[in-house]
Amino acid sequence: MTGLAKILETVPPVAFAAAYGSAVFKQAGYAGSSMVDYIFAVENAVEWHAANWQLNGLKHYSMLGTIPSFVMDRVQQVCSDGFLCAACCQL
Repeated sequence: MTGLAKILETVPPVAFAAAYGSAVFKQAGYAGSSMVDYIFAVENAVEWHAANWQLNGLKHYSMLGTIPSFVMDRVQQVCSDGFLCAACCQL
């Protein structure tokens, strides 16, 4: 099972998922720290965030996770063109 498939087992269903970053494919000669970023496309962000909060809580969210999912969706729409970046979340 791939890393992305393992991650998808820990979150609510998504319509599309992609992974990118220095750890996705082994890079010859690269000695720096490895990192993977994930992109999830979901049908309904409010429902998805509510379900993900139930599954993962602060493990996947910063303090933004303490606000209601509909507010999270609004922050996502107004402040970031529909993207929510959860930097350094523990997976």
